[in-house]
Amino acid sequence: MPKRTVAIAASVALTLLCFGAGPARAADETAAQAMLDAATQTWLQVSAMPPSDRNDESHARRVRLLRDVDALLQRIVDRHAGTRIAERLSSGAEIGGLSLARASLAVQQAQDEHCDH
Repeated sequence: MPKRTVAIAASVALTLLCFGAGPARAADETAAQAMLDAATQTWLQVSAMPPSDRNDESHARRVRLLRDVDALLQRIVDRHAGTRIAERLSSGAEIGGLSLARASLAVQQAQDEHCDH
């Protein structure tokens, strides 16, 4: 995990603890941030993949990775509903270029490309 991401997650957790959110809330925020970090890293990994034949193994990998991103974002909303990250995702906001709608659309487009060829 990049140092900046760790610093941000630590800062969020410390802020929540200092302002009375309590350890449970801080842990929930930290867990949501960790999932968002994982989704972002996976999204960047997909973005860095070279174009490929839609019927080859790398395209299937791209679809799997996009599904992972979509699932991670949905898990944040489902399991950590009271967090700021979940609230922003639920409202349709993008966080670091990611949103529920964007991830879902990327999965659908990748699957459609796979089926078209």
